[in-house]
Amino acid sequence: MTEPFISCHRFQNMIRSFHCIEGFEIPCLSPEQQSQFVRDPVNFFLKCEDQTAEFIFSIIKSRQHI
Repeated sequence: MTEPFISCHRFQNMIRSFHCIEGFEIPCLSPEQQSQFVRDPVNFFLKCEDQTAEFIFSIIKSRQHI
């Protein structure tokens, strides 16, 4: 069996990180978009533009200490 490209534990931590990001940490979003992100961060991430997703992902990666 091959090794997964990312461990389950690390993946869980990355998903949890979405819920720790405050809207104001994403200054490229309007106040309404920030509220949408806070209400449903994972769904917002999946639907947002690539540049915004890259910015959010950079926040998540910076919080991983595994």
